[in-house]
This record gives sequence, structure tokens and C-alpha cells, in this order.
Amino acid sequence: MNNNHRNKCFTCVFSLLSPVVLILIMTESFVVDQVIAQDIVLSDTTITTEATFSTDNSITAGPDFTITSSGDVTFRASNSIVFLPGVNIIQGGQLHAMTGIAAAIEKDEEVLPPSDFFVYQNYPNPFNPTTQIRYILPVSGYVKADIYTVFGEKVKTLFSGDQPGGHHSMVWDGTNQLGQKMSSGIYYLQIDAGKYRAVKKMTLLK
Repeated sequence: MNNNHRNKCFTCVFSLLSPVVLILIMTESFVVDQVIAQDIVLSDTTITTEATFSTDNSITAGPDFTITSSGDVTFRASNSIVFLPGVNIIQGGQLHAMTGIAAAIEKDEEVLPPSDFFVYQNYPNPFNPTTQIRYILPVSGYVKADIYTVFGEKVKTLFSGDQPGGHHSMVWDGTNQLGQKMSSGIYYLQIDAGKYRAVKKMTLLK
């Protein structure tokens, strides 16, 4: 193998810490085309081309997870997809997150680069009793964040007002507008910011 070819190869270290698969990647191209049974954790990772990660459980990205401008990453997880601090998607990079039992065909949610509008998956998820919601605004403007049941009934307005561009976070404590604790189940977070809208599925467990 000559040096030019060697420089183009990726380095990938797998450390199986049952039931978690820890993947450390510095790569030009990486594709996982089989479904992994354990959780997948992507840390200290830089992806520059196409990459697909599939699991019957959950995927966690971060800290230090980067998609470059030429990167195109797909996550497929039957349970949840969690983004920790340190996730960076450079302008032009793409991240597609698919969750649910039929993740490959049920839901394809494209996440915009942080330089535009970005809403992270709430963490932890599932949660009890509180969960953190983090998002990025490209510019200042009016923001509204609401929680809904699976039937479309509004549970609570977490925030309504003007916010500056940049990083923001809020916490939902699992209560409704009256301060009453909600029962276990699936809830949806909807954040509207100008022309942008994002919806995230959250699971409250007790």
C-alpha cells in the first residue's frame, strides 16, 4: 500500500462496552450497512463524506461530533437519537435522523446546519422528571415552544417571546400549564422561530 492510499484510509476503533457500542472515527468515508443491536455512541468523530448508522436501540452523538461541509450522515434508531454538547455541522453538511420502530421508512427528519436553525433532541430521552431542550437560532426573532400530546392537545407553552440569535436552552419538568404532573407517555415539542419549525418526540417515564 503506497502512502497516498494509506492517507485516504480511515481509522476506526470499536470498543464494545455492552450494551453500548463506542465508535471513535476519523474518516473520509464510513458506512454501516448492517443494523447493530447495541446502543451507538459517536464521540471524537469527524465525517467528511457519506455515513449511515443503524441500531435497534439508541444513538448518541457527541461530544466532539463534526460533519464537514461535504458530509452526509444518516442516523436510524428504533428508540432515540441524542445530541450532546459539541455537535458541529459545518455549513453544507447534512444530517438525517430517523427514529421509530420502522426507522428506515417511517420518519426522515433532516436537521439543518447550526449556522441556520437547529433543534437538538431533548436530553435525556426518555426522561423523568426533567429534560433539557437545546436549540440554535440563526438570527434574533420571535420564538414559541409548545408541548403537545399524541392527540395534538397543547400541554404547555415553555416559551413565547423574542430571543437573540445563538444558542439557547430550556427545561421541561413534565408538567402542564397549571403545574400538574403529566402521565407517562409520548409528547411532542414544537418550536417555531420565524419561517422555521421543528418537532421532536419526547418520552416521559415514571
